Amino acid sequence: MHYPLRQLEARLGFNYIEQHTPGVFVNGVMSPDGVHRYRRLAESLAEAHDIMFLCPLCYEKNGGAVGTHSVLVSFAGREIPEGCGSISSAGVPSRWTVVSGTGLDDLVLSPSILLSPPGCTWHGFVGSSGIPPGHAG
Repeated sequence: MHYPLRQLEARLGFNYIEQHTPGVFVNGVMSPDGVHRYRRLAESLAEAHDIMFLCPLCYEKNGGAVGTHSVLVSFAGREIPEGCGSISSAGVPSRWTVVSGTGLDDLVLSPSILLSPPGCTWHGFVGSSGIPPGHAG
């Protein structure tokens, strides 16, 4: 299975935090400490904190996007606000190195990505022009 990132509905993201009055609803969400975390689309890879795309394993299993969960991969060396971005199965921030690329069509990340139970167990790479065929492990 080889899927271009665009086929997997990939989107580059930028994370930010806004401080509001504790206990007040903002956009339908109440935060006891008043900290609201947001993710918006990034305008470029240089600005992006992360990439989100549909899981290639579940995309193939489901025959497309319906019922397929997303994978969030945060980038190392970016100023990602505390409490934002991808989290490992141990509950700590997880980050990947942008090896090369200028955008979705040529992005290369390292190391491989491993999703852990209780969800699916996709293990693969983001390589030049998408998700290369095969399983990483």
